Amino acid sequence: MLPSRSTRAKDEHPDCDPDSEQALAVEQLFADAGAPRGFYTNLLVPGREVYRVIESDVVRGASLTGSDRAGVSVGETAGRNVKKSVLELGGSDPFIVLDDNNLDRTVEAALIGRLHNMGQSCVSTKRMIVISEVFDRFVTALAERMLELVPGDPVDEATTLAPVCSEQAAQTLVD
Repeated sequence: MLPSRSTRAKDEHPDCDPDSEQALAVEQLFADAGAPRGFYTNLLVPGREVYRVIESDVVRGASLTGSDRAGVSVGETAGRNVKKSVLELGGSDPFIVLDDNNLDRTVEAALIGRLHNMGQSCVSTKRMIVISEVFDRFVTALAERMLELVPGDPVDEATTLAPVCSEQAAQTLVD
């Protein structure tokens, strides 16, 4: 194996980024397994500064899973510096409903997929593709299930729909 660096572009709300915790846990796993110090290192930098990392002579390439906007920045910087880049942009795999073998279970999975971390995760379901034969039943059941959710304080056990991570995130939803 070759030494690796993982650069995580931080947004303006660092407590909203569970992926950074996961990246740091991976780094700790390498350390716990006895990898030499610095074998795998996460660089948590503000998104507006990530170009400086890519431009560094020690960086050979850049990989990003993120928004189209972040992809433009990383791709442009990597291209300008003639470095390889891999960009997975703007979404995630769809949630596909093919039949209603167990519609209740399918609706529950769709709900969990969409609301994972209040939908503020790159792996949250963002599109649902449903065959026409079950479309109406699926949408009706999902809407009914959504209406059962109780918004509120995430510390309160009665809450089943917690708030987004910041006022700015809430305003983005309103806009």
